[in-house]
Formats: sequence, structure tokens, C-alpha cells
Amino acid sequence: MRYSGDIIGMVNFWGDKWQLRSSLNFGYLQPLDGDYISRVYRYFLGGESLRGFDVAGVGSRNWAFQTYALGGLWKINGSTQLNFPVFIPDEYQIKGFVFADYGVLGKPPRDEYTYTHPYYGTKDNDIDDTIRTSVGVGIYWNTPMGPMNFSWGWPLKMTEYDREQRFLLSFETQF
Repeated sequence: MRYSGDIIGMVNFWGDKWQLRSSLNFGYLQPLDGDYISRVYRYFLGGESLRGFDVAGVGSRNWAFQTYALGGLWKINGSTQLNFPVFIPDEYQIKGFVFADYGVLGKPPRDEYTYTHPYYGTKDNDIDDTIRTSVGVGIYWNTPMGPMNFSWGWPLKMTEYDREQRFLLSFETQF
């Protein structure tokens, strides 16, 4: 079973040109009858969900392959963002923003706490569920092809095996 939810709040001020937006996202996976939850279905943080970190760049790692994220059975992440005009004409539809992101990724299933390597034997994986935080700035541009975000993020709290990604370019779709 997968449970998830989002809470979003926004406040417009100074002639509706400035906007303060805060969001909270949470999720929980519950196996049925002791089933194993594959890595494909687990939660990951990073990229758009935690700017300043690489996609799946946060959380527990395999000890032998540090780029291999194990994912988590639960997550809580959120963001507070201030959107503001960048003092160019409104018809260009460009806004600036500053943000603070945070997130906690739960532990993977118990079966993933150790890993057996063919040459080095069995060792404990790097398992953790501590909070990560980042801050940054960005530009939002509503192009004819759809909205684009250019973000620069800097992790404030991370571990030695987390993977950073300072620049993020993301696209939204419109239907």
C-alpha cells in the first residue's frame, strides 16, 4: 500500500506581484503480508524534490557502490519559496525566486541493511534517515513551450555520501 499527501499554502502580496509559497509532501509504503518492496517502488529525494541534491542523491547507500541509492519506505519533504518580479516587463513572464528545501528519507527494507560483494564479503550498507536541507535562488520563465525553472541550490546539511547538484533545469508540461 502506498499512502501520500501534499499540503500547499500560498500568500500573494504587494499588488499580487510577490508570492510566498510553502509546501509539505509526505509518503509511506506498507508491504502487504510481509512482501518485499522493490527499489523501483521506494521513495527517493533529490532533483526537483530537494534542490541542491542530485536525483536520488539523498539517503541510504550501498557500501560498495556509493552511487547506488537504496531509497526509503517513507519520506517527508517540503519547501518554502518566495517568488518576486525581476524588474523587466511583465509580458516576458519571468520571475525570480529564493527557496529553502528540506527533506527526510526513511530507511530501506531490512534486507538492504547489508550487501555481499563477490570479492570483499558481507558488510553493512550506509543506512540513515537524517534531515537534509538546502537553500538557493532561481528564475522562472513561462515560455511558449511551457514553464521552465533554472535553479541554483546549495546543501546546508548533508552526509559524506550524498550527491550534490548545484544547478537544476526543469520543465513543466501544460495540457
